[in-house]
Amino acid sequence: MPPAILFDMNGVLVDDEDLHFQAARRVVEGMGLSMSGEEYGAFFFGRTDREGFGDFFARRTPSVRQDVAGVVAEKSRAYSRLAASGLRACEGAAELVRSLDRAGFPLGLVTGAIRAEAEAVLALLEIGDLFRGVVTAEDVSAGKPSPEPYLRGASRLGREPRECVVIEDSPSGVRSARAAGMACIAVTSTYGARDLAEADLVVARLTELTVETIKVMAA
Repeated sequence: MPPAILFDMNGVLVDDEDLHFQAARRVVEGMGLSMSGEEYGAFFFGRTDREGFGDFFARRTPSVRQDVAGVVAEKSRAYSRLAASGLRACEGAAELVRSLDRAGFPLGLVTGAIRAEAEAVLALLEIGDLFRGVVTAEDVSAGKPSPEPYLRGASRLGREPRECVVIEDSPSGVRSARAAGMACIAVTSTYGARDLAEADLVVARLTELTVETIKVMAA
């Protein structure tokens, strides 16, 4: 029985971190605040928007109670407007998903993005019907690096953690997969190889991965 493959989304299937940054920055600028690229990376990379904005406001406006849920919703609307014309698939992403599906691997998506954003990406790549289980920010109480997202992903596919292989691009995602007891492949689309060293295999791009490579990892 082939292992289940659990994909992260941002930085793995779609190259959209800059769109997320632009959307987040526009929202906080509308509140009279600023956000640098370094701040966005520190607070948001590999995390849910709920966690990112929560920590950002705790640092920048500690004496003001912010409506984090409302800010997340506004950021999602800003992202959707930007994504309508600027969303780009990662090289080889759709092809890898389709080849794994043809080979009989059950596929899942585990992302810190909200469901509306995940649906937009899957629609762009025209692969939404190939994923048997999707876990988004709304489905978990703790985001990556907690093991909860990947454990929930395995559960939705009816698999044990040892029967899963994760494909990630962030240190927090790799730690989440490892904490869940899963093998992990990391792609250096967002971070360097040194930052992803906890993964079982690190590749520069998805086009380096084949069905046979993943079968060997899961053996």
